[in-house]
Amino acid sequence: DLWPQIDEIIKHCFLSIKDILTLTHEYKSFQLFGFDFMLDADFKCHLLEVNATPASARILLHDMVRDLIEVAIDPVFPAAPGWKPDDADTRKNSFELIFEK
Repeated sequence: DLWPQIDEIIKHCFLSIKDILTLTHEYKSFQLFGFDFMLDADFKCHLLEVNATPASARILLHDMVRDLIEVAIDPVFPAAPGWKPDDADTRKNSFELIFEK
């Protein structure tokens, strides 16, 4: 199965640099990384590169930005009480938690 391979590779990448990633409660930040993969003839997934400033197809940007705000910004700076996007009840966030500290 492809997605479990991708999840394991991404998890391994972040675990390999966890000691240099600093997390503090005073300073909140996030970064979006782009992972490029290649499949071989046996459908084994191989990491090609990790981008700190990934490019994205224009058609994906709107949903990706909304999902990113929901995951990274809303928990720190919640929306005004009672406010939510029109499609909040039907829309699913496309980010997936693959590792929890």
